[in-house]
Amino acid sequence: EVRYGTTNIDFNAGLRDALASLRSSRRTLFRVGAGGFGVSTTVGADTQDHFERKVEVPDEWVKGFIQVQGALAMRPFVFDARPADLLTAIAYFQDNKPPSLPHGLRFEFQPDAPIAIALEPWERRFPLRGTHYTGYPRTVRLWGRKRLDLLARVLPYAQRVTIGVLGRGLPHLYVCHCGPYQFTLGLSGWSANDWSRDAAFDLLAPRALPDAPRANQVYAYLTEHLAARSSDIANNTGVPRPEVEQALFQLCRAGRVMADPISERYRLRELFGTPLDVDTLFAPDPRQATAQRLFATGHVTLRDLLPPERNTDHPRETRAEATVEDDVPYTVIAAVDDSGRLRFGHCGCRFFQDNLMSRGPCVHIMAARLAVDALAPAQPGVTS
Repeated sequence: EVRYGTTNIDFNAGLRDALASLRSSRRTLFRVGAGGFGVSTTVGADTQDHFERKVEVPDEWVKGFIQVQGALAMRPFVFDARPADLLTAIAYFQDNKPPSLPHGLRFEFQPDAPIAIALEPWERRFPLRGTHYTGYPRTVRLWGRKRLDLLARVLPYAQRVTIGVLGRGLPHLYVCHCGPYQFTLGLSGWSANDWSRDAAFDLLAPRALPDAPRANQVYAYLTEHLAARSSDIANNTGVPRPEVEQALFQLCRAGRVMADPISERYRLRELFGTPLDVDTLFAPDPRQATAQRLFATGHVTLRDLLPPERNTDHPRETRAEATVEDDVPYTVIAAVDDSGRLRFGHCGCRFFQDNLMSRGPCVHIMAARLAVDALAPAQPGVTS
């Protein structure tokens, strides 16, 4: 019986040697199961066997891996670049010692112009030829650019590179398309930003949870089709697309589905034989309770609300400006899209100034978001 699942193995020298014995003239059998991965190759009258038992990975690894999937499920902005342009930028910071701080890398997006990479502190710009941006002006600033050295040996073999960015100080990814294979590098907002502890994408995710029957419809559709876009799932199941995307994010967070930001498809991929206890793995963030208290005690005042139908720059987002009283008043901006994701936030508090959104929103942005959610009409079959 063929079943779909995941096993974790140590890809060591012994396994490498077993795979190196593959020949078109030899019969080789792979055994993939919950217990591990085996290779049996017939060489003349002899059979060479190698079996790697499943390795139990620590919870911190599991959390980090699932957080990566949570980031990919948040619809990063993706564009294609030429490998030579990316290599040129990498070679520049490899060959030039920065004279001062900061050591940032910026993606600059200007309407009707090529996307550019800017390196700090030199302020050297590298246009990405062949790109053409048509949205609103924006700059995405990232740190830890030295990690791009990991791409230096892959880029000469790539025909193109797909780059995906989520926002300032948030994770970003590079997919090198090298003929029959792809190499994907996912990076956190900066070098010391730990995926398993410092990332807080669940705080940016939709707060509303689809009810169990509709979530089961989404999962059942993927079980049957193995991979699909959220629009296809919505069209074929009758579940509204915002609820489909909410269910898909929760499935990614539970290690049951993986997101492919390049094809925009979600794939069935069970990490565990038994469902993961997400609530135990991800303890509630104390910021949630503080934000709820600020909202419940009337410390949030909405000053301006721009609904999607009047939001010309982002027609799928509701943008709000609010004042949040927390010892001192803070002016807060929060933008929530039609699936309930927090897409943008700004605040004057110290936590936001130090971290931006790289460790999730501050309590004031979260409180403003609660006020925006309270104004939204309740969706059938969705619970907060």
